Amino acid sequence: MKKQSFYTPGKLMLTGEYLVLNGAEALAVPLRLGQQMDVYATAQADQTLVWTSEDTEGVFFEGEFSLRDFSVIHSNNTEAADFVGGVLKGVRELKKNFLQYDYGIKVHCTIEFSRQYGFGSSSTFICNVAKWAEVDPLELNTRISEGSGYDIAVGMAGTPIIYQLVNGKAEIFKVELNYSFTDKLLLVYLGHKQSTSSSLSLYKPDVEKVASNVKEISHITNHLLEVKTLKGFQNSIRKHEGIIGRLIGRTPVKEREFSDFNGDIKSLGAWGGDFILAVSDAEMPELENYFKTRGYQVLLPFNDLVLSH
Repeated sequence: MKKQSFYTPGKLMLTGEYLVLNGAEALAVPLRLGQQMDVYATAQADQTLVWTSEDTEGVFFEGEFSLRDFSVIHSNNTEAADFVGGVLKGVRELKKNFLQYDYGIKVHCTIEFSRQYGFGSSSTFICNVAKWAEVDPLELNTRISEGSGYDIAVGMAGTPIIYQLVNGKAEIFKVELNYSFTDKLLLVYLGHKQSTSSSLSLYKPDVEKVASNVKEISHITNHLLEVKTLKGFQNSIRKHEGIIGRLIGRTPVKEREFSDFNGDIKSLGAWGGDFILAVSDAEMPELENYFKTRGYQVLLPFNDLVLSH
């Protein structure tokens, strides 16, 4: 077997957090950073799979698995080993002859961002494995995750998408974001990675509120595809923050931590610690300086990170 390589871009959800699970339309974008997976055959006829994964902070996982049942032979990270093994077992359920070889396999994964960022270290991994195994990535994801699957969909699409669950089935529409004001958008890392599964387990919305909120969030999502002005964009994300805040019983991040900010701020993904989107008509150096003086060091201009087309 020759070397095989697979690549999937990371992701961000701009609208629809939480309510995407209830059928709201969500706007998600792929990133200029992602995960590369390289697969090699080894000379040994030992029927083992040797795995190494690294991110921008270095190697975080080394492990060896039996190709017979993907049980862990040894590893330096039990949590990562369980995740990798779980994904591989999920593939084997979908494709019985996956990795039924009489020789060994070596895999090396390189994540182009810190795993702490919430850019999709898990979803890009699942997409790459699905490409390698030639199985449906969304079907694989449903076997191993309770998430909506939007991150898988945007990773496979490689373009911005509108994502919606209709009767439990994913509907995916590729779109373009032709904003003239992306130089006014800054992504700021708050420094506290949020676990998607943990956040979803705490999501217990008021059933009576959900239907109307789903409709409102879907309306905002579609409006953001058409909005032409920075002011219109800000109005939409402000409404979005208010809806989600009331739904989950939390104060929006601007009111909570940045009340003196001259602009608007939107939480991205699970509220509480990953990235926020800061929007202001200030020039980028001034925008960045506001957050630097408050101790936030990871500041990523929207244009440098997001694939809008």
